[in-house]
Formats: sequence, C-alpha cells, structure tokens
Amino acid sequence: MSWRAGIHGYAARWGVVTAPLSRPQAPHLSRPARFERGCFTFDASSVEMWFMHRDAQSFGRGDALGLQIWEDSYGLAFAFTPPSFAYSMVCGVADGRYAQCSVGVVIESSSIEPDGSGVEAISSARLNEISICPRGACPGTACWHAANVPYGLPAHAQAVLPIWMHGWTGVAA
Repeated sequence: MSWRAGIHGYAARWGVVTAPLSRPQAPHLSRPARFERGCFTFDASSVEMWFMHRDAQSFGRGDALGLQIWEDSYGLAFAFTPPSFAYSMVCGVADGRYAQCSVGVVIESSSIEPDGSGVEAISSARLNEISICPRGACPGTACWHAANVPYGLPAHAQAVLPIWMHGWTGVAA
C-alpha cells in the first residue's frame, strides 16, 4: 500500500438526517439536521482535514494537501493527498477502521422542517473542516484509500464509488 495514493470520499450527504454533534468546529447541531444540496460555501485552500474534529490532529489544509472538494448528486465529495506524518490514519482508512467522515461548519441559514419532525434544514453553511472518523454523524458518508479501489473498499464505499468517480473526473479535467 502506498500511503501517498490519496484519501477520497464523501464528507456529507444530501437529504439524510444528521445526528446532533458537539465537538469543537463540528456543526454544533442542537437537533437533528439535514444538509440541502448546494448548501456549502467554501474555499478549498482554507478547508482543513482533521481526525475526529480535533484541531490538534490536523493533517493540513487545502493547497498543501492538494485538496479537491466538489458537490454532486450524492453529497459533498473530496480527495486529498495525506502528509507523511498521517501514516497511521492512512492505515486506518485502508483497513476500514476509519471509513466515514464528518464536516465542521458554521450554519449561516436554516429552517425547521414544517412536517413536525423538528429537523433543521440547512440551506447555507460555511465549511471549515472535513474530519476522518470511525463513524460519521451524517449517514452515507464514506472515505477510502485510493489504492484499495475498487475491490478493497468497504461495502458502503463501493456503493458510492461510481458517483464519486463521475464527479472526480469532472474536477480533474
């Protein structure tokens, strides 16, 4: 396995209910929430990659990591090249221990769903960081080591890989 092959995935998914989370820089959701398609504002050069929403476990930001971020029909996709000091995290992603993600955002605009569920629909949020984690608050997130594609991926990552590949091709072109 080459640790420099890259980490790819989805940091958030559209239209699913995300659990409340209260880590520093995490969404600070006081209630279940749902990210609406197109809600994120970001400058990829200033978005950081962290482990478990811990700023002390930052892998770096944007340009230093070759970080690419884009939105597609499934969610908020990303790709980056980890630094050498992140070897243990890369191994955890490669062996499936850290196979999901989460986002750290500042919510700029939202509303409560009118259906009585109490779910907060987030229509605008500034993206600060993407975290690699064992289990994300937003169902359907995924991350994988690029060298594992396609056969060494967890089932949930295999399911979204074709969508991710379609979007990534558009970004790389």
